[in-house]
Amino acid sequence: MRGPIMLFAAWALHDAEEALTFLATTDYIADLTGIDAVRMSTKQSVAAIGVVGAGLAALGRPLTAGDWARGAPTMGAVAVAAHVLVRIDWSSLLRSRIPSRR
Repeated sequence: MRGPIMLFAAWALHDAEEALTFLATTDYIADLTGIDAVRMSTKQSVAAIGVVGAGLAALGRPLTAGDWARGAPTMGAVAVAAHVLVRIDWSSLLRSRIPSRR
């Protein structure tokens, strides 16, 4: 039982560090490259961290060799998907699909 608790604590610490530094990093990359779309808001950053955490939450067992082999490509895909999901303006997308009552 101690292993999963330590793993959860390590993830929580990593996520807190990421939430504190991610905005500055995206600003730096945007300034360096001139690609303004790289910038993220605090809300987007925290949501992306949450989406990635949710993607990792159900495993509940020690990692196998196959898990390690699939881990990097899977996490790359999860990270990209998380950033795409949090950049969508869901509220305006939903409003545009609900007929107005005039």
